[in-house]
Amino acid sequence: MHHFIYATKDSWISSGSNADTTGISEKDQNYGQDPILELKKNFFNQSFDYQTRVLVHFNLTEVSQSVSQGKITSPRYYLRLYEAEGVKELSSDYTLEAFPISESWDEGTGKFGDNPKTTNGVSWENRNNYPGMSAVTWSNSDDGASYSEFSGLGVTYYDTGSGGNPTNASQSFSYESPDVNMDVTDIVNHWFESASVTNHGFY
Repeated sequence: MHHFIYATKDSWISSGSNADTTGISEKDQNYGQDPILELKKNFFNQSFDYQTRVLVHFNLTEVSQSVSQGKITSPRYYLRLYEAEGVKELSSDYTLEAFPISESWDEGTGKFGDNPKTTNGVSWENRNNYPGMSAVTWSNSDDGASYSEFSGLGVTYYDTGSGGNPTNASQSFSYESPDVNMDVTDIVNHWFESASVTNHGFY
């Protein structure tokens, strides 16, 4: 039996700037309302310039309750994302990874073509940034969880659970469809089983 859950919020974030046009930094720019999530490495003058990341959150409350009540037994969870803009610039062999985000974030109201850029919501630098309010930056502060946390890559996320239990997922591609069908069962189980780890989505 398959049960499909759609994202409650998503966005992509950028670590770069428009080097070939305006030179304006994109690190505080929000893309929360873009219809396409852009996951890419960008090159300028034939050299690596910057990368982007994707954030996706699902409300798993109903599933968690069904599992705890025994209505669902031994489930597997998969993250599905679909390629939308062609693969002509994509490497033939690569690996994608997903990590559980360790802090809350706001989807925001921005789009790629906004001029001036929109900074409302999540970005590479901030979890939340709204006019008239102080920006809430990503941090690696200890929230009481017995998990290693990492920051500086656009999002604060959990990497390894207590006892060395992995909390990341990956999928490798080799001359195949770039559509993502990643097994994230370990991550979801950690959300369900640990009282100190909250579901803030995938990174």
